[in-house]
Amino acid sequence: WMLVEKNSQLGGELLRADDPVVDMPGMLSSNGKALTTQLTKHLLSSDPSGVVTECEILSIEKKHPVFVLKTNKGQDLETTSVVLCTGTRPRQHEVPTIPHPNSHTAVRDRLEDFSEKVVAVIGAGDEASELAVRLSEGGAIVTLLARSNVRARPRFRIPLLESKVCIKTHTTVETCRVDQGEYILGLSSGDTLRFDDVITRIGSER
Repeated sequence: WMLVEKNSQLGGELLRADDPVVDMPGMLSSNGKALTTQLTKHLLSSDPSGVVTECEILSIEKKHPVFVLKTNKGQDLETTSVVLCTGTRPRQHEVPTIPHPNSHTAVRDRLEDFSEKVVAVIGAGDEASELAVRLSEGGAIVTLLARSNVRARPRFRIPLLESKVCIKTHTTVETCRVDQGEYILGLSSGDTLRFDDVITRIGSER
């Protein structure tokens, strides 16, 4: 076997999981990064040469009886089977000027940077709810904008409802422009709100 990864390390979206991972039989982990470390160590102990990072597959062609994979390193790989495990990525907002999602950990590790700032969190799931609460506890003035109702599980939804976060449900961001470093969001309600920062958490896509 050979595992080919275009990034410099394995893990992908798994690295964004901050909560304990409990659904991998026999591999309880404190978070996604810890599980990635466990899995990588296991792979390397099996075959150190089997893991190839910083290698992007440019094309896959069937040449019976093998598949030929062309890479960005100018080499062709031949194999009898190909399994695609490209996972998911953070979903981008339909309004192109909305900032790209920061990683969950990147935001949590610098909560002090958001203190006393007016912040919009766009999303209605677990990550959006947890980040909104943490930002609020860190001193930010937070508004959660949810396209429908808050869909977070109880352990994330209840702290959100008990927090100082302003929650606007059934609210869609229709426009976004930047003026003197501030984000000006036009909402489906007809309101226009100004924020120092905008964080999107609207799920993942394959």
